[in-house]
Amino acid sequence: MADGEGQRLRFAVDSIEMDLQVAIDTTKKGNASLSLWQVLSLGGGLDHKSATTHRLTLRLSPTDTLAPNSQTLIGDD
Repeated sequence: MADGEGQRLRFAVDSIEMDLQVAIDTTKKGNASLSLWQVLSLGGGLDHKSATTHRLTLRLSPTDTLAPNSQTLIGDD
């Protein structure tokens, strides 16, 4: 943070925002078959898939513990 000290243009950090997404997929499968005297055979199957997405947003405000009342400025460190 000292690299920007004394410079005319500096940027202050207001908040840090992070978006996290977690996706969960589930698949269910079913099969059935029937065979009669090895001459006739019947079969079938079923698949079902579902997905759920969860989103979590975090908003953080940085604070300098050595100067808690001062504004946090972006530096090159």
